[in-house]
Amino acid sequence: MIFPLHINYTFKLSNETEHLNTTAILSIIKDRFKQLKVDEFIDDADTVKFKNRLFNGQGRYHIFAPIDSGYFEYDNHHNKVTITFSTKRMVLIVLIISLFLGIISQSPLFALTSFLWIYGMNIIIFLIRAKFLIKKIKKETEKIIDSGIVEKSSAS
Repeated sequence: MIFPLHINYTFKLSNETEHLNTTAILSIIKDRFKQLKVDEFIDDADTVKFKNRLFNGQGRYHIFAPIDSGYFEYDNHHNKVTITFSTKRMVLIVLIISLFLGIISQSPLFALTSFLWIYGMNIIIFLIRAKFLIKKIKKETEKIIDSGIVEKSSAS
């Protein structure tokens, strides 16, 4: 996956040697995403895919405004969670805006500059905010694990 279109975050859960229940871990993260008004979820065995509609009431300042889809998965053997975000829709919207600005200004350099500025600043802001979100998700998940709510996996 190409960086600007797909952004990956991976974090390791607690230092326990026992494996955790995959469904429970994914459910905790899914609940957090539901609180953030993510629309659709498709559950697989160890992966949950999500889609985020453009007009779902999040607003333009919402952390998931530039995100159109993604997935999160739990690796039971290494106690790792991977969260991937897709920004394809944002690239398309910014490309259309910058092409429009380039046509109006009759300058391909202005179109390129506007694309890099608008997309670049949105991505930088998202990366900063997503880092804090991922830390918060990790902290919340580990808190629930430490409380004993999440069961250990029976298959190792």
